[in-house]
Amino acid sequence: MITNADITVFNRVLSSDRREVYIPTYIQGVAWYDSHASSDSGTAKSESSDYVVRVPESATVTGGKTYVPADDYRTLSSSEREGHWTIQLATLVAKGTVVLPEGSTTMDESSIRKSGHEVFSVSTYADNTVRGTAAVRHWRMGGA
Repeated sequence: MITNADITVFNRVLSSDRREVYIPTYIQGVAWYDSHASSDSGTAKSESSDYVVRVPESATVTGGKTYVPADDYRTLSSSEREGHWTIQLATLVAKGTVVLPEGSTTMDESSIRKSGHEVFSVSTYADNTVRGTAAVRHWRMGGA
């Protein structure tokens, strides 16, 4: 698999005060694909962007975090989450490394989207690590 980007995966969790916050995981060496389209019907103009990211099993995950399925991630305590990452619907993915505010370990959605990075929300994903050779095993995320 040809890799061309680094990403920040933001997993959504509820904070102790019941607000949605996002925990970042930095991943180096992923395959990032995006397509942008626009159309003009004469009365209306529209634009769309579609993203597909493939994370090879061999990608470098900062902090040595390991992948766990979304259902398992939900059951982890906040201290256990520090060593893991997952893919779930509404996970935010940013191209590049998003720097957190000093002293912070999480971000809110608004701050992530205003970070200056390309960001998409995961609407489809697959775990393709159960078959094939080590060279082709990966997790796939897609969204708009």
